[in-house]
This record gives sequence, C-alpha cells and structure tokens, in this order.
Amino acid sequence: GEVEAAIATESSEDVLERVHSLYGYIGKAYVHMQAPVAKASAVPQFLAAGWLAVSDKLGREPTIDYADCVLNNWERIDKSAG
Repeated sequence: GEVEAAIATESSEDVLERVHSLYGYIGKAYVHMQAPVAKASAVPQFLAAGWLAVSDKLGREPTIDYADCVLNNWERIDKSAG
C-alpha cells in the first residue's frame, strides 16, 4: 500500500523512529480500548501493515518500547545550544 511504500523510501531515521513511536501509541490504545469489549489482542490490518513495515526497516519489534517512550521522545528546548 501507499503507507508501506512511503516507509520503504524514507531515509530519515528520525522520521522512521517517530512513525514507529506513533504506531506504538496508537496500537496500544486500540488494544486497550477494545479489550474490555471485544477482547482485542491484535490491531486491524490498516494499522498492522505500516507498523510492520517501519518495524522491519528499523529492525525492531512492532510494539511500543523504551526507545519509543523515552530515548526518541524528546527535543532540545534551546535549539541554539550545542
């Protein structure tokens, strides 16, 4: 699909890390919001395809992890400092 093609051609690791993080948060929210009602244990194909593509490209698992939540989830406050 289009999302997988965009991920395949993306060369910025920063962008790929951000995409992976967003899929992680969205996927976790989906499963936890659906679990009480529908016993969700997986995300739908329209989420899974892009998440798997970016995970494969980064060599990471399709789950939210420490790198998503902490290591890659910051930005410099003072952009003029080192």
